[in-house]
Amino acid sequence: IGAICSQQQDLKAVVQEKAGIQACRQRRNQQTRSKARMGKAILKGHRAMLDEANASVSAIQVVEAKDMIGDAKYVFVDLRDIRELQRDGKIPGAFSCPRGMLKFWINPGSPYLKDVFNQDATYVLYCNTAWRSALGAKTAMDMGLAPVVHIEGGFSAWKEAGGDIQAVERKS
Repeated sequence: IGAICSQQQDLKAVVQEKAGIQACRQRRNQQTRSKARMGKAILKGHRAMLDEANASVSAIQVVEAKDMIGDAKYVFVDLRDIRELQRDGKIPGAFSCPRGMLKFWINPGSPYLKDVFNQDATYVLYCNTAWRSALGAKTAMDMGLAPVVHIEGGFSAWKEAGGDIQAVERKS
């Protein structure tokens, strides 16, 4: 019986070792595939960046955002692409600022500075699902713009809650 138990333990150890080796190979293969696609391994993924942003940026619910519409103490900033705006519309009165331009449009030292970012107001950022707005709000805050919040769930949550929508026409 002792020999059988010893053999079972040896077999179990071999199986665990093989599983560990397979897991190691899978991780290496994923890294290799990632490097092949990207040219190098990504050290911080979008989820980690979103977690960091959400830990430092306040999110408001759609019901709160609805109460802020039309109040000069709040500036709504839509970070979505112009094609999204033209297709789906925007929150009434929101300023359109593609996320890629945000850091340039809020920077007083930039030739692209927009006056809308030089107000004594709370900036309410949103995008479609609150990913870009979380990252954009963190960037804006890191640069010194304050106060800044973003809408939990983004424009999708706004539409789902029956929020008013302003059409955006295509420019010719």
